Amino acid sequence: YENWKRKAGLPEREFEEFFSPQNTGYAPIRKRDSIGEQGTWEIRSFDTAPLEIVLAAAALYTGCYRHAFEGNRGVEISQLPREYSFGKKKVVLPNHETLKEMEAEAIRSGLKSDLVADYLAHVLPFAEQGLSIQDRQYLLPLKEMLQTRTNYSDQTLEHIRGKNRRQHCFTPGESAQGNLFLRHHYLKSLDYLPGQ
Repeated sequence: YENWKRKAGLPEREFEEFFSPQNTGYAPIRKRDSIGEQGTWEIRSFDTAPLEIVLAAAALYTGCYRHAFEGNRGVEISQLPREYSFGKKKVVLPNHETLKEMEAEAIRSGLKSDLVADYLAHVLPFAEQGLSIQDRQYLLPLKEMLQTRTNYSDQTLEHIRGKNRRQHCFTPGESAQGNLFLRHHYLKSLDYLPGQ
């Protein structure tokens, strides 16, 4: 979005009248007011993740849902920025602005962002309580990523950069090496068995 804004040839204000990060490209979190009485938030960020991450995300959402709704807890959306809690009697979810802030932090810094890592550190134990002992093993990839504060993006960039840690632009050959690195992980994930 920022690169596009710089290269558009329009004054910044004029560009921002028509375009925003939410209406250009692929937004990982999208608010859908037309679904249900109160609308819903569509989470699309796992569409291209390796199987173990997709399964971990599904377990995270399933565990949260079961623990919150089957436990008859009150669930509300915070009116305050950066507020959320996962208590025994009530769950307070982050509001849309906070989710967008976490999304932007995750895009820029991944789990190196304290905001993103803190949220995951709070939501993981809550989700775990909504899963059977057998299903909790699906959360292991998220726990490992939280512990190391790295994800597949970090690993891919490290693979491409090698010793040149500051490199930000890549040649077509280097980009191809990144694609091959990811392909290897995606194919390997097809044989994924949780807990192994």
